[in-house]
Amino acid sequence: MRERLLKQIRPTSLAAEDAGWQQRKSSQTRLKLFEAAIDCLVEGGYSALSIPAVCKRSGVSRGALHHHFAEKTQLIAALTDYLFYKRMGRFITDYFEILGNDSDFVTRATQLHWESLQDREYTAYFEIAIAARTDKALAEFFFPVSQRFDRIWLSEMVQHFPQWKNNLHKLQLVSDFTMSAHMGLLLNRDAFGSQERVREVQALIIRTVNDVYQTVTDPSEPAA
Repeated sequence: MRERLLKQIRPTSLAAEDAGWQQRKSSQTRLKLFEAAIDCLVEGGYSALSIPAVCKRSGVSRGALHHHFAEKTQLIAALTDYLFYKRMGRFITDYFEILGNDSDFVTRATQLHWESLQDREYTAYFEIAIAARTDKALAEFFFPVSQRFDRIWLSEMVQHFPQWKNNLHKLQLVSDFTMSAHMGLLLNRDAFGSQERVREVQALIIRTVNDVYQTVTDPSEPAA
């Protein structure tokens, strides 16, 4: 499953496992650039992401960078693909951790989603997502990739959790609610000034998701 899923979204910037030496070398250079760009986003936000900053952090010359990416937009487009690839890898790892644990599935799945938002890759993704709201060039490639990731995730959930097959609307609703609630919590947790408030919001999210899940696994159970 892991290999099949990752193959679906493997970025073209990453060399295949059976690629030749030159392709692997080029792929390693692009990885250095991606990791440096992620550091820029995590430490300084989107405004800190620049070609000179990426070159300095990665140790890759400007000429070498432009050999792979003619302009900043191309670098960010390739980085976006890479970030979604990394996020899918995290999703698969988490998926296997809870597979078969029906008794605590909702709680653990919701907790794992929150934990995934603490990754540096998600922080970088989040900075690009915010910037894409007002940057037309970013929006043109960011949102289609985001929507593709969402479609793949929903497809896998339906395939491996048949109870969702006839409840696609509820699956989408739970996914949208959890993502929106956790993103809001991520933005506001420092302003709360209290870990207890954060935990209470997290508990409310879990209860809400569980209420919807119960209507899927037990059709006689009324929606909350």
